[in-house]
Amino acid sequence: MSGINKLTDRQIKNLKPGARRIKIGDGDKLWLFVSPSGIKVWRMLWKEGNTQKQFTIGPYPTISLKEAREKRDAVNGLLVQGLDPNEQYRSEQEQQDEETNLTFRVVAQEWYEKRTVTQTESTRRLKMQRLERHVFPSFGDLPIKQLKPRDIILALHAIESQGRREMARRVGQIIGQICRYARVVGYLEYDISSGITEALEPKGPVQHRATITDPKKIGYLLRDIDDYPGSIVTKYALKILPYVFVRSQELRRARWADIDFQKHLWVIPPESVFGNSFINNETFQQYACHGYLS
Repeated sequence: MSGINKLTDRQIKNLKPGARRIKIGDGDKLWLFVSPSGIKVWRMLWKEGNTQKQFTIGPYPTISLKEAREKRDAVNGLLVQGLDPNEQYRSEQEQQDEETNLTFRVVAQEWYEKRTVTQTESTRRLKMQRLERHVFPSFGDLPIKQLKPRDIILALHAIESQGRREMARRVGQIIGQICRYARVVGYLEYDISSGITEALEPKGPVQHRATITDPKKIGYLLRDIDDYPGSIVTKYALKILPYVFVRSQELRRARWADIDFQKHLWVIPPESVFGNSFINNETFQQYACHGYLS
């Protein structure tokens, strides 16, 4: 019998345990250890100087004879390069554990903290709410390296099934930003979200909003606002809008500090749109009653 590949599957299966631990060699540092309880384990043994070295491959039959020999060849390759297989295995195991813990949720949180800091708090909050509602329940706890385009598409299709096509697209954009961030920093080899919009329902036709284009009718509208019998706050808000053309939210949350009455100038700084010193309804009404907003 040659000095390598001495064992056969039949020999190993028929091998009975003894009163003491026994070992049989397959050659080239590969041994099968059999405990008195019958447990069989593959190990490699070799010497470095006067020191006995050992590397545990794993139990038989979980690891077959063929797989044990393949692992033996790999370990011998490391030894030829002067590498310690135990250290190499620990390094690979640590990397594997790190990748397992690096879930999509973890990467998304890192992206959120690093890449959205210049956005308004409302925008940041809205993005995180969409992730928590539509994404994390589907694949938030999946290691990002195991994430597939199909996982993303299924999550977006679930949103579409609720009749929310535009929401699916917006959530897809957020996922795309996270995946591109993951690729740039090295968590992914490529952007797995690329092209996912092709799997979504096409955009519907542009919905044009009703508007008044006849100058005379605009005049009628302004007079109707003057005669509006409802809340004085709503009335003066409606009177201001045709002159400033801001979003209703910006008007409702305007701050007195942003208005220069001497220069007749209103500046809306982006970082203060959602500040804490908004004009409240009571103050708005007081100024309206005194004619400051006329």
